Amino acid sequence: MDIAIYIGFLLEFVGIIGTVLRKNLVMKLLSLGISDIGVILIFIAIGYLPGGGSPIIRENMERYVDPLPQALVITSIVIGFATLSLSLVFVMYLSNRFHTVDSTKLERRVRDARDNP
Repeated sequence: MDIAIYIGFLLEFVGIIGTVLRKNLVMKLLSLGISDIGVILIFIAIGYLPGGGSPIIRENMERYVDPLPQALVITSIVIGFATLSLSLVFVMYLSNRFHTVDSTKLERRVRDARDNP
C-alpha cells in the first residue's frame, strides 16, 4: 500500500477521535473537516495509477486515470465545505444565543430554556 493511504487513515482516525472527545463545538467541526480530508486522501490514493494520463483514447489504453472517482472527490470536497460552513453558522448562532460553545453546557442551557419558557 502507498504511504498516502496510511496518512489518510491516520487523518480519519484523528478526526473521529477529535469529534468524539472534544467538547468545544468549533473543535468538533475542525475534527470533522480533518476526517473529511482523510477520506478524500484515501480516495485520491486509491484512484491514482502510476504513469497515468488523461482518459483520452491513445495508443496505450492500459494507462489512464478513471474520471469517475475524480468527479466524486470534487463533489465530496464541495459538499464537505458546504456542510462545514453551514454547521459553523449554526454554532455561531448558538454561541451568540447561549454564550458558550461547550457541548455539555450548551445542552444543559437548551434543556433549561426549553423547560422554563
